[in-house]
Amino acid sequence: ELCSSFVNFLLENDPEGKFRFAALQSEAGKSLLIASGREPDDYNSIVVVQDPTRHKAKSEAVLYIGEQISWKSHALSAAVMPVICKSLRFLFPQSLRDFVMDIISKYRFTFFDELDIC
Repeated sequence: ELCSSFVNFLLENDPEGKFRFAALQSEAGKSLLIASGREPDDYNSIVVVQDPTRHKAKSEAVLYIGEQISWKSHALSAAVMPVICKSLRFLFPQSLRDFVMDIISKYRFTFFDELDIC
C-alpha cells in the first residue's frame, strides 16, 4: 500500500498541517487535477496544488514534499533532506525523474499491495 503508507508518513511528519490530501479519484481530487491543468482521470501521479495557479506533479511534487515536511521522527533528516532534494534536482533532469516515477506508478500494483483508491 504505497499510497496510504506515504500519506500516513506525511501525516506523522506534518505537525503544522501544511498538507491536505484528496484521493485523485474523488470529486475534490478530480477538481484539483483539472485546476492544475491535468486530465481528471490522471490517477497515476502525485500532485501538490499550492494555489490555483501553482502546482507540482510527479517528481517535483515528491521533492517539494521532502523539503517541506518536518521529519520530526528523523532528526538528521530534517537537516539533510532539503539538501538531498536540491541535489536530486541538480543531478537528474526532471524528465528522468518523472520517467522513474512513471515506472513506479505503472508497476506499483506488482511491487506493492495497492488499493484501488488512496
